[in-house]
Amino acid sequence: MELHGHVKQQCGKPGEAILECAREESATLLILGARGMGVMRRTFIGSVSDYCLHHATFPVLVCRHKPFKHDKQS
Repeated sequence: MELHGHVKQQCGKPGEAILECAREESATLLILGARGMGVMRRTFIGSVSDYCLHHATFPVLVCRHKPFKHDKQS
């Protein structure tokens, strides 16, 4: 499987701009990262990944980063 991509600059609300660009490019999958905001914070200020997940007409994969816990052993 090959992946191809390029950089494109859009203006507007982030979620809407990302979905518009994905539609223009005929994307078959949208992969987004998430900062891991809490439910309350996401409810009041919104989340780009949450917006895309609920408004996209194609599959969306949201990758959440969990901090790596490194146990130091001497």
